[in-house]
Amino acid sequence: MNRSVREITEGAMLAALVGVFLLIDRQTAGIVSGFLFMFLPLPLVYYSVKYGFRKSLVLFFVMLILTFMFTTIMDVVFYLNFYAMGLVYGSLVQKLPKNKTIFYTCLASVLITFLSVALIVLIFDVNYIQSTLESTKEMLSSAVLQGQNSALQNQLTTLLNKNFLLYLFIFSQIFSGVMFGILTHLMSKIMFKRLKIQIHQEPQLPIILYYPSIYMGYISLVLMVAGQVVAAKGYDTALMMLIVFVGMLGQMYLVIFGAIGLFLFLLRFHLPKFSLVLLIIFAFIRFSFVLGIFGFLYITTPLHNRLLEGVRYETKNE
Repeated sequence: MNRSVREITEGAMLAALVGVFLLIDRQTAGIVSGFLFMFLPLPLVYYSVKYGFRKSLVLFFVMLILTFMFTTIMDVVFYLNFYAMGLVYGSLVQKLPKNKTIFYTCLASVLITFLSVALIVLIFDVNYIQSTLESTKEMLSSAVLQGQNSALQNQLTTLLNKNFLLYLFIFSQIFSGVMFGILTHLMSKIMFKRLKIQIHQEPQLPIILYYPSIYMGYISLVLMVAGQVVAAKGYDTALMMLIVFVGMLGQMYLVIFGAIGLFLFLLRFHLPKFSLVLLIIFAFIRFSFVLGIFGFLYITTPLHNRLLEGVRYETKNE
């Protein structure tokens, strides 16, 4: 079969499958998509792996049009995230090592998740963030009130302030975006294996040997400090909220490499792997700012090389 004809035929078949899925989901009031949402990125993963990013854009917009025809505008925003993840993952999986593919897919998922929130606010003219924060506060308050514990009620009143709830909302959006990206990777691996699709990726570099950009280290530090300062003073404008959000992204970037550096440092003490994981999680929860500073030193100073030399020295002695 001619390649161009095959592209059109496979694209039409995939679009038809998505249309059938949307119709069934509409008849079941969203139950199908609630249980099978992890399959939504797969058509675009398959098509973009075979035919590339540019040609997959056509299928991407066709699927969006079908979604707009068979669902509500709110559902279009929901499906947009999964379609975009499939497009990004399928376009990168044969061009980059696995770790970079997963990273960029998760990053795209997080950005699209926040874009979806912005679209909901713009289209429906509702304060989606404020309503979400209020519902979260009511849920947590009702859970504590059932226990009739006055001490817990006082602590909850202090804890559930605007800053804490906003941080909780932002973290939940980032976490869901990352989980959707990882889920797309796992489901795609299963599909490649079942359909016997050969994926030729570049050799994967171990993350402890990866040297991030020094400039990104300085930029992330500035963003982290700016976000902390604005969060401490309070923020009521959209610009201040944006600074806090970008500051959290900068801090997350530094914390990731701080955790890697901490892992290399703790390897010298020959601790069990379970203990290593617990210590890193404890440091992430209780000392995230300090871990971010450690990550900045890991990126911008010779600390990375010294930690690697220490690990190699211990290995030779064994």
